[in-house]
Amino acid sequence: MNKKANLLTLFGLFAISHLSAYTAHASQTWQSFCSNVTVNNSSNSPNSISATNYTVQASNNPAIKMIAQQLNTTQSNKNLSTDQLQRITNITSTGILNLILNHQMKDCNKRYYTDSLAPLLTSLQNGNKVNFTWNNIRIQNSKASYQAKILAAQLSAQGNNIRVVVNFSGLSTTSQHNTPSAFVPQRGTIDMTTTAQFYPLILAATSGNMDTAASGTFPVKINSLNVNNPKVSITANGNVTLNNKPNLTSANGVLRITNMQALITASNESQNSKLKTGLILAKFAGRSVDNNALEWDINWQGNLFKVNSVPIPVW
Repeated sequence: MNKKANLLTLFGLFAISHLSAYTAHASQTWQSFCSNVTVNNSSNSPNSISATNYTVQASNNPAIKMIAQQLNTTQSNKNLSTDQLQRITNITSTGILNLILNHQMKDCNKRYYTDSLAPLLTSLQNGNKVNFTWNNIRIQNSKASYQAKILAAQLSAQGNNIRVVVNFSGLSTTSQHNTPSAFVPQRGTIDMTTTAQFYPLILAATSGNMDTAASGTFPVKINSLNVNNPKVSITANGNVTLNNKPNLTSANGVLRITNMQALITASNESQNSKLKTGLILAKFAGRSVDNNALEWDINWQGNLFKVNSVPIPVW
């Protein structure tokens, strides 16, 4: 299991005057702290922004980048300005880029995230919903590349909490080390919540917050996780905590896998003996719940991973 929080968030800074209808712009840079954002063409209306060839690059390593053939960001009301929509889009995209590639940038600042996301949090708690869609997206570094036909996210409020729902489809990957197809989820949905207080701090930690000396524990509730490919289906729910690195420090919940044997076979093909051993032990500890499906109660704290109260030596 990767200790980096695999979860997902947004932004640019060009001040665009409040326009009544629809405005188009040629190739330009969307200013963004701790990442470089460029687009070929962009347009905006009171409730949306869009761009073609939307590109986010790590400021300290241009090889680390996200490219979306088409980006669309919409809101359900007019609470946020065009500048604010750009900024939260760039912050969200930067967070997703760093999260997937397990990378942290060097120049990010926690204050930038808390200040930039304050209008978003207020807007969400007043009933606004913000949707992001990245079409034909590629996320890559010098060693690996991930492509998806669609990556989408929605932000909304549930009381004092922020709800984040992420969907993806058409996922594939290439890397220097061949990844067995059983380990690549082609489609999925992740539904999670955290508090409005912690949401910007999680994003700052994911993107490389410079304030690494500060302590902090951030709780995230996984309402549901459902990912699958033609060989394997995985569902889960529960709670996790993150620190400001952001490393996963604990997790508990329920995990269900259909066709566990496909993962064991794939781990053997990739010569990952530790993973194979862990999967075999987990298989014996699992509860049979449906045809070819196993279920486990998961409890993970630090390097101690328990499945149905049985310690599993994976790391």
